[in-house]
Amino acid sequence: MLQVSELSAGYGRVPVLFDISLDVDEGDVVALVGSNGAGKTTLLRAMSGMLPPSGGTVVLDGKDITRLASEQIVRLGIAHVPEGRRLFPGLTVEENLLAGAYHRSDGDVRRDFDRVLDMFPRLRERLRQVAGSMSGGEQQMCAIARGLMSRPRLLMVDELSMGLAPNLVDLFLDRLKAIAADGIAVLVVDQDVDAALRAARHGYVMSTGHITAQGSSEQLLADPAVRDAYMGVG
Repeated sequence: MLQVSELSAGYGRVPVLFDISLDVDEGDVVALVGSNGAGKTTLLRAMSGMLPPSGGTVVLDGKDITRLASEQIVRLGIAHVPEGRRLFPGLTVEENLLAGAYHRSDGDVRRDFDRVLDMFPRLRERLRQVAGSMSGGEQQMCAIARGLMSRPRLLMVDELSMGLAPNLVDLFLDRLKAIAADGIAVLVVDQDVDAALRAARHGYVMSTGHITAQGSSEQLLADPAVRDAYMGVG
């Protein structure tokens, strides 16, 4: 469904990504892992139209979206949950969720609203609460739910586990697998290599702007180089 081919990008004259290629299939969970500064966030920004690539292509369902604006990419079906959640802190949870559907004119917004609340029941209790006053875990629930309100084909979640307790990370990974089971592709980016790979079918490892390893999650989890570099075991 999504094909990224030889994508390069950077900031000004400073290159960050070097010929990145990856694929994501419909209804699949793919992990993009690596240490801080590897280029993972920059890659998602380039894929979602927030940062213009200097080379390569991003193709969604056979359509080249490489040079499209972020708003156009959202309309075509890519939702980006950014690092740090980036909610509208002064708006309520309900207002944040409805903001995720700002571009939609179909009649299923209310149905999708109820579905994301069923997925994250805590948000139903917080609908009138200002988003900036919630805990980190609740804000992550709201950010993912807001992304789903755009009715995406692909949901990209950047640094899922940042600032969260391990039990909450497990909860979110289970939710992402349920989202994929409904046919929505998921690209999860995280520094917690072990957790992300265990939730995914396929994975890519990034280091200094390059893809340094890829394969099934089982292959990567068993790779001594990956285990030694990112999981502290040989």
